[in-house]
Amino acid sequence: LDRTFLLGGQVYRVASSLQTQYQQETTDYTLYYEVFDNQVLEFDLGVTFRNLDSSLRALNMDELTEQSVNADEQSLPLLFGSAAVNLPLLNLTFGTEANYHDSTTYDVELSVDIAIGLLPIIDPYLTLGIKKHKSEINYSDGLYVQQDWENAFIGFGVSF
Repeated sequence: LDRTFLLGGQVYRVASSLQTQYQQETTDYTLYYEVFDNQVLEFDLGVTFRNLDSSLRALNMDELTEQSVNADEQSLPLLFGSAAVNLPLLNLTFGTEANYHDSTTYDVELSVDIAIGLLPIIDPYLTLGIKKHKSEINYSDGLYVQQDWENAFIGFGVSF
């Protein structure tokens, strides 16, 4: 450390060698309204309530008796929006989805669904996409966590 650090009531001195572990569990609850929905276009608006459970554990590798854990829980409201363009003759759907709190906390997803169309009643589909996430979280004891990542994903779903 290049300066004194305080976590969970434990003071870590300058030049300490810390081992840290950060863990976060995020749960989103989204309420939305289908503003427009037909065979070609879909548009939804709503609100997402994001619950963040996180913990930070620190252990001084120079003095193993110096360790602490800080756990915190926060809830955050975000605006939700999604849009999709369906191309039924090609079995493709291009979509986007976003959750937005402010310029420091948001996530955006772009995806394409490829319908497999094996059975007339059940519509399985494959989803390919990318997601960008950014968040800045200030916890009650002054801890500040910033996340900024992009990721590709693949998924499978079934429509009835």
